[in-house]
Amino acid sequence: MIYSEASIDYQELGFYFQQGNTVCYPTETLYGLGCKFDSKNAISKISLAKKRDESQKFSLLFKNFDIIEEFFFLNSIEDKIIKKFMPGKLSILLKPKKISLFDTSLLGSDGKVSCRISSHIFVRNLFNIIDFPILSTSANITGQENLFDMDKILSNFKNKIDHFVDFGKIPESLGSSIINIEDNKVVLIREGDIKIKEILEVIQ
Repeated sequence: MIYSEASIDYQELGFYFQQGNTVCYPTETLYGLGCKFDSKNAISKISLAKKRDESQKFSLLFKNFDIIEEFFFLNSIEDKIIKKFMPGKLSILLKPKKISLFDTSLLGSDGKVSCRISSHIFVRNLFNIIDFPILSTSANITGQENLFDMDKILSNFKNKIDHFVDFGKIPESLGSSIINIEDNKVVLIREGDIKIKEILEVIQ
């Protein structure tokens, strides 16, 4: 099913996420492919659609800081960075309080999960309906260019993903920046729209 921006039924989409369906949806950086965070079959479906190697891990989107705090341990640096840059274009690796809740496709070698709070209106509205995290990965074939309009996304994923939310062409982006905190230092995993200099300024 394809939803236009004007025809989105958030209750219906929330039900589809709950039932383990896969969804392509807009974020403030890229279109994402996602599903309920603990739906193993849906996660496998997305991995196959993207032709993604098992060594590459997915990220999760959360409703707010309180939900992140419910699932993960936070030190003072992580706390400060999250409160400064989220909702927004930053993902941070965090250690789960209960690792068994998370699929291996989400867990890095250090047992951490990439976490973000999205500022996009679609995601914010969706989280008014659902109360669980959702998987987030860019809507492109692994290793290929980022896609910003639905026509190109549909040409790759129309018969591989269950539902699509079409917000038209979204502004081009480098994606979210991804960081880890190790020994109280910021380690840059990927620099996206937020520059490492901006992040370091917050903790200095």
